[in-house]
Amino acid sequence: MFTEGICQDGAAILKDGEMVPIDAILTMLNALEKINNIRNSIVGLQNVYWSAHVYPLAAALNEAGFQGQEYDVARKEACTLLEQRDRLQAVVDKIAKVASGEDQVADDDTEGMIWIRQFIAESV
Repeated sequence: MFTEGICQDGAAILKDGEMVPIDAILTMLNALEKINNIRNSIVGLQNVYWSAHVYPLAAALNEAGFQGQEYDVARKEACTLLEQRDRLQAVVDKIAKVASGEDQVADDDTEGMIWIRQFIAESV
């Protein structure tokens, strides 16, 4: 996270408590300008093209020092809105069954079940 700080010469921009050099700030501002141009193109065309938008967006972020995830990691973490809805519905269904006494939460449940236990404990 970027914050404002004080250095010997006056105000400074910090990232994670460390002063950010002016050339790094200029690089990030230039990347923001490229990203803004990509956004404007997407809005104007009402379409997204890999060669005109996605690849240049990734390149601008990389140039600014924001390295993306490797494909395997990004793919594993990515999901559609429908998948998110289905996961949430499964959690809601489990909570309803546990709350009504039809089901219970085992000690060796997955991370999602740990969240359910916490949710139920806070709701009681």
